Amino acid sequence: MSETVTSQETASAPICGGWLIFPREAFRFVSGEPRTYHTDTDADRTFCTSCGTSLTYHQHGDRPDDMDVTIGSADDGDAWPPTKDVFVEEKLTWVAAVGQTRSTGDPS
Repeated sequence: MSETVTSQETASAPICGGWLIFPREAFRFVSGEPRTYHTDTDADRTFCTSCGTSLTYHQHGDRPDDMDVTIGSADDGDAWPPTKDVFVEEKLTWVAAVGQTRSTGDPS
């Protein structure tokens, strides 16, 4: 494992399911106070203090105006289908890109 923790490593999964990206100033938590972990890459990751669910990612240096929110923590994840790939250099070779995926059970 590298010194820099990737989204795959924090999610313990080959893909992290997706991120919703909002302007940082437009985002706020509506209830509760998450726990924050500051990474060695100058980013903050927040987690639910009750169950440990990963909630947000904020990169201070490269993207200071963005707030990434895990799609799994959204009230209605189906309302936010993926529109682009990010961090493709970190994906596993067998993970399909957006637009190349197919539904489970689709024989084509």
